[in-house]
Amino acid sequence: MANYQNKQELIDTVLKYSGLFIREFDGFDDLKKHDYVVGVDKTPFQMIAYQIGIMELIIDFEITELQGGVVDNIFKDCKFHENIKLHEKFYENCKDLSLRELCHLFLNRVQQTVCIINGYSEDELFNPNKRQWVMLIKPDWSISKLINVNTIALFKTFRAMIKKYKKLMD
Repeated sequence: MANYQNKQELIDTVLKYSGLFIREFDGFDDLKKHDYVVGVDKTPFQMIAYQIGIMELIIDFEITELQGGVVDNIFKDCKFHENIKLHEKFYENCKDLSLRELCHLFLNRVQQTVCIINGYSEDELFNPNKRQWVMLIKPDWSISKLINVNTIALFKTFRAMIKKYKKLMD
């Protein structure tokens, strides 16, 4: 698990790996975004839509808590990546978007995530038990750890997956 020295290092890392991931789609054929390839368990569409959905959850949870609302624990008894209904919701929300629109929405959600990170103090970002929504997902995790696992680590994983996908398509 990465340990970030400060907020700016976390932001720089989010921007670096999100950029590396999304650039893999430069020149990618929109007509192939829903195609499966043997050896890769997600389509390009699913890779992008899932990450958009995760970032939207983080953004929505933070906004809800800041406005005094209560975040529902939709993750009890499961992890983000194990929640099939959540995956399906993410895919449904993005189903009518072209690849270009998906990439644009992805970059927009990255920027919103960065704005949220910027709004935290260093204490809030790097120490556990600072947000109720984070404690619902992973008790004793810091916001930075949750963001790392659910953005940066996913950007790296899905970048490797799309590179493999493209190689197998050739």
